[in-house]
Amino acid sequence: MPKPDTTALPNDLSTLDLTSGSEAVDSRLNPAQMLSLIDSILPFEACLYHEIIPLSVESSCLHLGMVNPTDTAAIDYARKQVSFIHCSVVSWPISSDWQRKMLSKYLSYAARTKPKSQAPTSHLSPQAPPTDDELLTFIVDSP
Repeated sequence: MPKPDTTALPNDLSTLDLTSGSEAVDSRLNPAQMLSLIDSILPFEACLYHEIIPLSVESSCLHLGMVNPTDTAAIDYARKQVSFIHCSVVSWPISSDWQRKMLSKYLSYAARTKPKSQAPTSHLSPQAPPTDDELLTFIVDSP
């Protein structure tokens, strides 16, 4: 009889190595919230551009990992994004490598959990073949 498969499911976040090397950051990291916040509040592209990563939300406070905690544009962007859920932002310094590693893990997670989108559709509708009652017109520009 074959042994049961005891490997973790691909969506099991407990199997991911998420340690940042900073006890302060690690204690505030909530992987499920991080993934959800990237999906809903702070999009992947913005996290990549501003070098930020949402760590968690606690008591109306977004804990935000930042490669450069003094980057006012990044902080302003994050504040604007979380203002509609009535949260303030507290920044925590993180390394650039760890931020990119977390975004890579997010992409892996998203690829496994989100349904694959259909092929992109053209904004132009395909032309239907002419019917018998339609006359085709060929226009030639004169020189």
